[in-house]
Amino acid sequence: MPLKTLAPILTTDDMDRSVRFYVDLLGFTCGMRTTAYSNLYRDSVRIILAAPNAHEEWQGPKFTGQLYIGLETAERWMRCGLN
Repeated sequence: MPLKTLAPILTTDDMDRSVRFYVDLLGFTCGMRTTAYSNLYRDSVRIILAAPNAHEEWQGPKFTGQLYIGLETAERWMRCGLN
């Protein structure tokens, strides 16, 4: 059975800023958004943003890997000084 998608769930304590990053800089569309959850998509890529778990003490992001988002051009990044 072939895999079709992978949708990482990334925790953020600043939903507004995180959504703006993916939408304004990377061209994602925000499909559904609440204060605790956002569903972002672009082409076949989906990223889910979630607020910190209310049952655990928030100590900042815990992601210990990397996400590679392949772009046709890095021009948008260069204009924003994110290179």
